[in-house]
Amino acid sequence: MYYYGARYYDPRISIFVSVDPSAERYSGWTPYHYVHNNPIIYTDPNGKDAILIIKGNNITVKSNIYIYGSGATKTTASIMRSNIMKKWGTNNGKAWTYTDPQSGKVYNVNFEVSVSVYKGNEKSNPLVIPQSWDPDNMDNFIEVGATLDEVGRSYVSGGDEGVWRGMGRNGKSLADDDAAPHEFAHLLGLDDRYSDEGGAYKGWENNIMGNAIDGNVDQRNIDSIVKDGVNRVNSIVKELKDWRTRGKGKLNDDALEYRSSGRLIYKIDVPRPNK
Repeated sequence: MYYYGARYYDPRISIFVSVDPSAERYSGWTPYHYVHNNPIIYTDPNGKDAILIIKGNNITVKSNIYIYGSGATKTTASIMRSNIMKKWGTNNGKAWTYTDPQSGKVYNVNFEVSVSVYKGNEKSNPLVIPQSWDPDNMDNFIEVGATLDEVGRSYVSGGDEGVWRGMGRNGKSLADDDAAPHEFAHLLGLDDRYSDEGGAYKGWENNIMGNAIDGNVDQRNIDSIVKDGVNRVNSIVKELKDWRTRGKGKLNDDALEYRSSGRLIYKIDVPRPNK
């Protein structure tokens, strides 16, 4: 029996014997299948969804979002990106920072977000989006509805797919009533901080995860997004120090990349649906 980080493989019968962590996203397939039964084209190194670039004291959070569906227009894409960046781009006009509790190092945190219509075609309704089946693809694919009848409630599923409304509610424009900034946080692995019955959790009333439309991003959100990546950098730095002391032995791919370029590309893991 071999453990591949997220599932077990039995070489005697040549199959994985545990459920793929992303099985909920693909109910039409057996939860024990591997890379959509197409190992010639796709690979799945850990069975989980993945998206950070850390170099020096700079962290860049990158996200590409492609929209499709009846409400997917270039204007809608532009409004959604603008609203996401208004909430996430800066901290009241200043750059976001993250202070590593282990080293005391202060990082500058920047967001690079693109929102565009899938394949440049407005209001497209593709039967299949091949990239969404590729575990190594870091893009996000969101269906956008043109009316509230089509989309009763925006949501993200599996960390990189979902359905968002492309219009405002109660007579408001999308620019003034957009769920995209809140749903964007789910693409980065953040959970809701409210319940339908009780509203926002205590202490989260003004936060974007507790108050989806009127709430704002605060330091807790930034810390949650980047801390695991910074912890990985700290681990690599220690590994390189030990390696130099030993003067021999192999380094893993992350350590080799960091040693040569001083950069770590960290994939944010979103192992379950968030709504």
